[in-house]
Amino acid sequence: MPVPAFAGWPVAAPASEPAISRALPATGERIPAVGLGTWITFNVGDDPALRASRIEVMRAFFEMGGSVIDSSPMYGSSEAVIGDGLARLGTPETLFAATKVWTWRQGAGPDQMAESRRLWGCSASTPCRSTTSSAGKAISRRCWRTRRRDGCG
Repeated sequence: MPVPAFAGWPVAAPASEPAISRALPATGERIPAVGLGTWITFNVGDDPALRASRIEVMRAFFEMGGSVIDSSPMYGSSEAVIGDGLARLGTPETLFAATKVWTWRQGAGPDQMAESRRLWGCSASTPCRSTTSSAGKAISRRCWRTRRRDGCG
């Protein structure tokens, strides 16, 4: 398979050895230690040309065996751009969606998690394994129990 290029820069060939991975403490599931970060780079709004170039980054990432994509509601349009890319490319079964709960409003965590999943296009038929569910629910439960703002954002 030829190695794709992005904006004239060569992309590394697939590694001959397995990627370095780490186990998730809660489940023991192993995920790659390196993923695709989206802060700034994927915050391109509705610009079709910029979105298309980010989709090509995602395509190369998945072709090279990538699976972990990190984003956040505080990254502007990044989650919507990821969702657009996943809709166009298809959501790989290996996708691990890492996002954050970022709210100061008590009890808003579950709504924010649902919005992130909607933007990414995650559903029962297109699941995104995610750190958001367990971490966000734990934060929301802790906030609900303690009725405090500290540790709830």
